[in-house]
Amino acid sequence: MKLTLFLLFFLSYQCVSFSAEHHSLVVDFQDSLETILQKKILPNGEIFYEFRSNKLLLSHRIDVWESRFLNTFLEIISIKLNDFDQSICLVLSADHSPEYLNSILRRFEVTNFLIQTE
Repeated sequence: MKLTLFLLFFLSYQCVSFSAEHHSLVVDFQDSLETILQKKILPNGEIFYEFRSNKLLLSHRIDVWESRFLNTFLEIISIKLNDFDQSICLVLSADHSPEYLNSILRRFEVTNFLIQTE
């Protein structure tokens, strides 16, 4: 009986530790990916960004997410999510702060990025 309990405990522990190890590897890999943000200053002074989401964009949720972003982030002038290629097109006011942009990017699980200006 003791041997059976010991084996059950040992196997459970191994399963949990393997699961935790796998999860940390996935997160580390995702954080190491560098997302490229294409930045363009529009003629009216607004800033256009285009990038790929690290969070899966689902086709049946696109409309809801777009309206939610417009209501949550008031400096967003327009946003377009594309579930086919996982791209996001975003227009912000010219006076937005880097922290504001970071808070939007975190919603798409973009934490490591490089901004390329056209």
